[in-house]
Amino acid sequence: MSWLLAPTAQPVLGGDFGYLSRAYAESLSEYGDPLHLNGSGGWLLKRPIPNTAFFDAMGTYPMFFCRNWQALPEDLAALPEDLASVTLVTPPAGNFSPALLRRAFPDLLRPFKEHYLVNLSEDLDLAVNSHHRYYARRSRKQHQIGLHPLPVDLWEDWNRLYGELMIRHAISGVAAFSPEGFRRQLAMPEMLAFAARKDGEITGIQLWLGHGDWVYHHLSAYSQTGYRTRVSYGLMWEALGFFKQQGFAFADLGAAAGNVRQKDGLSAFKSGWSNEKGTVYLGGRIVNRKLYRHLSGDAASPFFPAYRDPERHNG
Repeated sequence: MSWLLAPTAQPVLGGDFGYLSRAYAESLSEYGDPLHLNGSGGWLLKRPIPNTAFFDAMGTYPMFFCRNWQALPEDLAALPEDLASVTLVTPPAGNFSPALLRRAFPDLLRPFKEHYLVNLSEDLDLAVNSHHRYYARRSRKQHQIGLHPLPVDLWEDWNRLYGELMIRHAISGVAAFSPEGFRRQLAMPEMLAFAARKDGEITGIQLWLGHGDWVYHHLSAYSQTGYRTRVSYGLMWEALGFFKQQGFAFADLGAAAGNVRQKDGLSAFKSGWSNEKGTVYLGGRIVNRKLYRHLSGDAASPFFPAYRDPERHNG
């Protein structure tokens, strides 16, 4: 039951919000200066290259969105030459073709990960496997679960839970975000936060962002009680039911963690909800070839950009 959602609360759904917004880009400003692409409407992060006086750019984490994909190749071609390169990850669906992506990313374009998707036009009882339905029913009996009207009020609880997650999975870099970055994200009017409570304790929080008729699982974190009682199942069931009711077409649950390709616990969890898959692509473009060669040297590397290859710095 959506016990946390006040009857007058009106969450912002869909539209040009979420990962596409200035507020989201600014929440990552500790990892790079937000750089707006005027034609396409997307955001990059301009970041220093370690141990140099130079810069490159990356798309906002975890995926890059823009309003006008057709303008992206021209936007990237016009980037200032103080940037060595740009790298980003596409969403699993958008108004782009393979040919357009090849124009935007002539130096690197390859499938990166498979995302687990939920086609919300289907009956969830048919889309979700029996194992997940069982634990969803069980955890919903043990917890109060629902949509929170003011996600920013969960900031302290969220930081506590996410701190435990970072320790459990050794999360670092941009995926670690920061307490201040999370405060900004939770204050975004389009942020959707589902929370679970048991015996007065917040046991799990799940964050989502909508864009158009898609909704994207942003992050989840749970307490020790939440892990033990498998509250993740109840939260996911509640969220997917809400999004179906609101008329979203697809929910993107993301991919397996890291570069894991075998069936790990996270991919098993996501696949049990999923009835479709979608490929996200890694795109790379050299902006300043002279600078790129200077930084990369002559050594061949499958990594892009080559000067950020961790093997070069560990060898």
